[in-house]
Amino acid sequence: MEASQNNAPEAITQQAENIVEIDDGQMFTTSLIVAEAFEKEHKNVLRDIENLECSERFNQLNFEPVEYKDAKGEMRPAYRLTRDGFAFLAMGFTGKKAAAWKEKFLEAFNAMEQRLISQGAIVRIPPREPAATRKQRIMKVLRGRTAFWAFVDKIPYQAAELAVCAHVGIDRLENITEEGDGPKRIQAAFAYLDDVSSRPT
Repeated sequence: MEASQNNAPEAITQQAENIVEIDDGQMFTTSLIVAEAFEKEHKNVLRDIENLECSERFNQLNFEPVEYKDAKGEMRPAYRLTRDGFAFLAMGFTGKKAAAWKEKFLEAFNAMEQRLISQGAIVRIPPREPAATRKQRIMKVLRGRTAFWAFVDKIPYQAAELAVCAHVGIDRLENITEEGDGPKRIQAAFAYLDDVSSRPT
């Protein structure tokens, strides 16, 4: 990573389209790029990063210490910042020009991410809900729908639940699972509740 801060305005113009870099599939910007864009001394950006009041884990995940060769050929400290790291740091930068640069950096991160996704370098996988949590949610909704039907038709809840269970071929609602024919039973239970709830009373 080589950079010089003597020609900051020119550097900002040149790097406007290259403010986000990629290495091994990971997107980042650098403390040098941030310093040039926001017209700050690099040493002050380093100080700001080192004084951030974030957790140690957040710091380790989002601020990677690196070195770069300065104009004299000497190695100097710098940081690689993830999108979250940049956003956390930039919260403290104020003013109209700073606001415009914040937008530009975040747009650059988002554009890079979309490019990587389209190239197949990043695959967005939504977080999978734990099976136990999903079952609890399904049971809660099923019981809620059953209770609503019982209330509207003025029948005991236990009778309504037994009717749902009999319709899908189980003893109790708790016995519905997502294994085997479970998903079909769940769909059948909801379809049954839709049907009985829509009947005229």
